[in-house]
Amino acid sequence: MRVWKTVRFKRFVFQTVFAAFSSSVRFCMKAQMHPPKNGMVINMKVVCFTGHRNLTWKERQLLYPKLLGAIEKAASQGADTFRSGGARGVDTLAALAVLEYKKEHPNIRLELFLTCPDQPARWSSGEIQLYQKILRRADRVRYIASDYFDGIYQLRDQALVKGADLCISYLRSSKGGTAYTCACAMREGVEWINLAEP
Repeated sequence: MRVWKTVRFKRFVFQTVFAAFSSSVRFCMKAQMHPPKNGMVINMKVVCFTGHRNLTWKERQLLYPKLLGAIEKAASQGADTFRSGGARGVDTLAALAVLEYKKEHPNIRLELFLTCPDQPARWSSGEIQLYQKILRRADRVRYIASDYFDGIYQLRDQALVKGADLCISYLRSSKGGTAYTCACAMREGVEWINLAEP
């Protein structure tokens, strides 16, 4: 487990990160960027996930098989590393889907990009237990910092998409962390698909 950044980045992140990407976030929903004509990036290796934390039961039921299908398709194109931010909602669902797929395909790797060790401090006991279960089964865990600070989630999102070939998203709002992550993906030149689209 590796600590990426320290609290010295607090002021820099808070003052610059939102301004730098604000136009990209607004463009993200307007453009509704779609995958390449063949439906997926060719010769990909690294896939990241992003999505909203609050999901209805129905959304979870509909999204899980979509995630499994997207993982299978990405793996068929060469992807073997899947990154999750470890948050509640889509991040957790995606991590569980990767672990499920990994049962029959042990070469697949799950990497968690987490903010700091106490990320789930305010979660329910059930959520923490599930989080710790995923943590134990992950192939790699990376922390952005040892302690929380303003802007740490934005740094995590940037790290999540950096070096990725594809971003699998569940985006239904032009505001918030998911839109920001998709904007980061666009800025990095990472293709992305939106599982929230019909």
